[in-house]
Amino acid sequence: MPGTTRRPLCVATEVTICADGRLQRGALPARTSDMRLWPFFRRERKPKPQTLVVGLGNPGAEYAATRHNVGLRAAAQLARVHDIPLRHTRHRSIYGEGCIGDAWVLVALPQTFMNNSGEAVARLAAYYDTAPSAIVVVCDDLSLPLGKLRIRRRGSAGGHKGLQSIIHALGTSEFARLRIGIGPRPRRVNAVEFVLSAFTPRESKIIDEQIIVAGNALRTLLADGIEEAMNAHN
Repeated sequence: MPGTTRRPLCVATEVTICADGRLQRGALPARTSDMRLWPFFRRERKPKPQTLVVGLGNPGAEYAATRHNVGLRAAAQLARVHDIPLRHTRHRSIYGEGCIGDAWVLVALPQTFMNNSGEAVARLAAYYDTAPSAIVVVCDDLSLPLGKLRIRRRGSAGGHKGLQSIIHALGTSEFARLRIGIGPRPRRVNAVEFVLSAFTPRESKIIDEQIIVAGNALRTLLADGIEEAMNAHN
């Protein structure tokens, strides 16, 4: 109408993960991001997440396909399979919430670098009032054979800088972790150089399959508990 101005739509974004591990942002449908609808959405109180699943890795396209990012890829795969849109970009993370089975789950991909992962996890845990016992961290493991999964209820960092950062930030090691093997490391190759290297084509095929298996393991953990997941996937 003459003399009136139309209020622009507030366009939210959603993050998807490509086959090669890169993160890609896209606009959500305008009808769900129209600011006129937000008062109605805000009346619906979301349940508090029962579990926080965190996939560790380094942000940026240059790190997307590296060994160090398999945890991030596994968490993103879990979100994609269960239609959990990773649309929020707060608390130094990209994250989203949704149902996996009967559980309301928050899946997060920290956007700090690996060595500062604890900053993102601590912020999310504080904001959502999540106890360490309700956190599951997915990460790579240099000491495990390629693709081997290992689920633990608690434990030390085992030399993993991301886990070390989380333990320091939370003040406890009492959180579950799913490790995905990326080894063995060749004797003459430096550990940092190795974890930041890309998989060979043969290794990529194995890892792609095991990322799917890791998603199944996480679903078992969320639905049936960690003991059942350890018995089925360790």
